[in-house]
Amino acid sequence: MASFEQVGFEATIRGVSQYVANVGKIAAANKTLLSNVGKTSRNIGRSLTLGLTLPIVAATALTFKMASDFDFNFTKINTLVGISEEKVEAFKEVVLDLSGETARSPNELAEALFVITSAGARGEKALNTLELAAMGAASGLGTTDEIARAAGAVIVGFGEENIDAARAVNVLLATARAGNFEVSELAGVLGKAIPLVAAAGLQFEDAGAFIATFTRLGVNAKESVTALKAVMQTLVRATPAVEEELAKVGLSVRALRESAGENGLAKTLLFLVDAFDGDIEAIAKVIPNIEALSGVLGTAASQGEDF
Repeated sequence: MASFEQVGFEATIRGVSQYVANVGKIAAANKTLLSNVGKTSRNIGRSLTLGLTLPIVAATALTFKMASDFDFNFTKINTLVGISEEKVEAFKEVVLDLSGETARSPNELAEALFVITSAGARGEKALNTLELAAMGAASGLGTTDEIARAAGAVIVGFGEENIDAARAVNVLLATARAGNFEVSELAGVLGKAIPLVAAAGLQFEDAGAFIATFTRLGVNAKESVTALKAVMQTLVRATPAVEEELAKVGLSVRALRESAGENGLAKTLLFLVDAFDGDIEAIAKVIPNIEALSGVLGTAASQGEDF
């Protein structure tokens, strides 16, 4: 298997070869230059020397810089995460192979693997998560480490016994495709809502549907997550005033929470809106938090058929 430096050097040589080929084409097309080649050969020689040497030097320097960053990320996996040097060396080989398969840089994959292992994943689980994240990145839905960071938050929030890497990444990418945002917007904020989603007995698919639907209104992913969190707080924490309003239509916070767990968040919020006949003032008494109310009205009330 080719080493990082070999891969980089071969790429450098291919680039220089293409550069030389382009120089030849330009020279062949320029009749004036050819007719005066004797007079200008000295200047051409200088130009070619600079034109070829500088790209080689720059590309070689970049290759060694990337190799240094690559090794540094694996050093962090060893020293900060606590994975043995032997396993780290095995990880390097897998990452270099995966780089060729997914067209993601080795350093990008190494950074993502650090994120994944920092979240607690080990061995095959860590590598499986990395591969899925890299495939998502290859399809243009974000960088590998952004996808890995968001998926890691989901796995930690729900518990790896309740959701595996494949499902977390697949739902995450499906959410990004269905919504109006990039995964990078979710990477740093998703973890704020997921624990409450899990506490309410819901699935990641419920959270994804809410976020995707709300962002189609032009709301950014961060605000959508904030609204989701607020809705979850309503389902998790009952107040006397809210219970009183729900009782008027034969409901309770507990009944809503059980419905959400059995039927999903979308159907439950649609049911809630229908129970009050779409009366916004009445719904606002049940969901007094403005961010939560905005989320419910922006999904179940205005996009009920799509939610």
